[in-house]
Amino acid sequence: MPFVDMTAVSAFFLVFALAYPLALVYLSVLRRRHGREEGTASAHVFTLIVPARNEEAVIEGCVKSLLALDYPRDRFEILVVDDSSVDKTPSIVEGYVTESSNVSIMRLSGAECGRGKATVLNRAFRHLREHSRFRHSPNWILGIFDADGWPDTDMLRKASFQFLTPTVAGAQASVRIRNRDTGWLTRMQDIEFAGFSRTTQLIRMGISGSAALGGNGQFVRVSSLVEAAIDADGGLYWKPDALTEDLELSSRLVLRDWDLRHLDTTRVWQQGVEATRPLLKQRTRWAWGSLQVFVEYVVRLRIFTAPNVRLRKRLDLLFNLSMFLVSPLVLLSWLLSALMFLGLVNVRSSFPPSIMFVLSFGYLPIVGYGLFTLADYPRRRLPLDLLGFAIYTYHWVPCLYLGLWRLLVRRGPTWWKTVRYRELAPG
Repeated sequence: MPFVDMTAVSAFFLVFALAYPLALVYLSVLRRRHGREEGTASAHVFTLIVPARNEEAVIEGCVKSLLALDYPRDRFEILVVDDSSVDKTPSIVEGYVTESSNVSIMRLSGAECGRGKATVLNRAFRHLREHSRFRHSPNWILGIFDADGWPDTDMLRKASFQFLTPTVAGAQASVRIRNRDTGWLTRMQDIEFAGFSRTTQLIRMGISGSAALGGNGQFVRVSSLVEAAIDADGGLYWKPDALTEDLELSSRLVLRDWDLRHLDTTRVWQQGVEATRPLLKQRTRWAWGSLQVFVEYVVRLRIFTAPNVRLRKRLDLLFNLSMFLVSPLVLLSWLLSALMFLGLVNVRSSFPPSIMFVLSFGYLPIVGYGLFTLADYPRRRLPLDLLGFAIYTYHWVPCLYLGLWRLLVRRGPTWWKTVRYRELAPG
């Protein structure tokens, strides 16, 4: 009978399972002592970039929401980058260009088209460094929004306050799902962002100052972006082949010893995916991209070889990039346990299977805390939502395995768009 020793894998689970409750204790007990104020300021100028490819269903709502931001009109501008759309996206944006001097559109063509969000952002920033009215300002901040993003009106003021600290390179707004009441899938996505992601962001910021940047509601200081460029002369600031260019940029900035902040009290509202197939497609892209970053920074040892980085930042990045391995290994351990029960394999571990099963749900207290501290969350739903989320979260298992397979056998897609649903624009 084949023999498998799972002690090392079990120890890996144990580290991650214990980290969650310990971090929760830190957040709940010490957050008041170590918390950072989320005040407001208007000390910075902002260029808000919206990459768009066939986004006629949502682009009007995004532009209207950005124009409604409570910030001096002469201190922010909006650039929509149309990546060769074949629908009404450019004509919708052109209407706002005519109405407002704050809005402009840039249309890509030729070889630059359809190569992904990172390529769009690189092209946009090269354009802005030549043509933006803010290009000579030392207080220039880039904001990045997906075409379905609707920010809270105070977002720029909250972001500007964080950038008053000179060591802060970036800030990420909380993400919420505005169609969360459409169905079970969209509700679980809102819980994922508002419960788990938001809480882990607060923990990371409190411990290491290294919250992660996301693709929607992201802000980055231009001077830090230039300092951390892949190839400034070649105009490469975001890695072109990165499927999760936001995570890759976050990692690069952290390993330059910059701080990244999370904006807990201001939110960007985005569409949740309403059907299983497009959700799995979206999450496979995210898993694939996350594994790309894991290989780049952990497997290739860049976390350990980068100079002049505080130890807590290295450890935080190592922990959070390695987290993507947990779900696939959980499935592997469960499969081996089933084979052992059937008498087909002999599995040995220093940890009892019952304990490892319980530890595989060690993330749920984090989710519960995150939901409980939301002002708009109906707490009577907490037990049912935690049960649903425990089921929902294992959709990551097949997505991570598929992402790993695609990482190993071929290059990534150039633009894997998330499905959008038509809706009325705000206002």
